[in-house]
Amino acid sequence: MRNAARRNGEHLLAQAKEGVLAGLDEDDDDQIDQPSERAAGAEAEMAKWVGSVLPLGEAKRRLLTQGLLSAGLTRERMGKAARQPGGFQVLVDMLAGKMGDLGLRPGDRLALAEAAMSDASSMTPITARPVQNGEKVETGECSTAVG
Repeated sequence: MRNAARRNGEHLLAQAKEGVLAGLDEDDDDQIDQPSERAAGAEAEMAKWVGSVLPLGEAKRRLLTQGLLSAGLTRERMGKAARQPGGFQVLVDMLAGKMGDLGLRPGDRLALAEAAMSDASSMTPITARPVQNGEKVETGECSTAVG
């Protein structure tokens, strides 16, 4: 009976690691990891940005910030996405899909996407040098001679 209970406990722990605890125990010590100093700084910066975009209370702002960061949505990533063709619509759609459980209203999603677009416009543009006649250009999958 003791072995069955141990196996059952191990099975439940494995399910929890893949479910509600996914990503919370990166060192596999069966303890939820505490946020590092770097992560705490990123969360504080993101909370400040979210607070400048949306008039939210402290608890709601913290919950939204944690939700964005846990989904991998940093201010920098949203700004880079906004720079891509169709980036604004992608951000709005993504915020609607990922953040629906956090209670973001359509106007809130629009405000966050617009703020990311504003950030993107202040980022240094990516520039490329012109290609010379006869120069080979590596595209990752094949080489092409320009000429």
